[in-house]
Amino acid sequence: MRNSFLATALICTVSALLFAVLRYGIEAADDFSAFNHPAQPWALDLHIASSVGLSVLLGLVFGVHVLPRWSTEARGRNSGRTLLVLATLMVASGALLPVCAREVLRSWMAWIHGVSGAAFALGIPWHLIRVRAARKRTVQGTGDSALRTEADFSAPRLRARGAPRPRASLARDGIAR
Repeated sequence: MRNSFLATALICTVSALLFAVLRYGIEAADDFSAFNHPAQPWALDLHIASSVGLSVLLGLVFGVHVLPRWSTEARGRNSGRTLLVLATLMVASGALLPVCAREVLRSWMAWIHGVSGAAFALGIPWHLIRVRAARKRTVQGTGDSALRTEADFSAPRLRARGAPRPRASLARDGIAR
């Protein structure tokens, strides 16, 4: 799921950049043209299609990555919170953008969507770098020993009803006794 998320986020980012360049960076050759460039509607279509996939994957990541770690891990929490706020702004403004009737409100939504989307795209590698650095500190023994050393998108293992709780194993977490 991690690779699907990152690939979809990359497609969404590249298509948004392509649309922005075609829409705002190029002057229309013809005064009667509806678009500045013939590829402009294709870039927008690709961005919309990939954003639907990204929204679905964001929901999955929230369920299997964010919620299980919210109260148990300190590693990457600030960058994760920032990404969560940016994703909320990006998705909400993207959904409201086509339905804004007033030009002033539509302009505000476009700015919010562009800025939050760009910050989200830059925030993903920032989050991954911060988590990787925290993982290294934890493995080397300089970080909080309660942190898990593996950051992945897998869901927490569920135990059968009535089964005993597994004991926390420091060796399993990669921490020497």
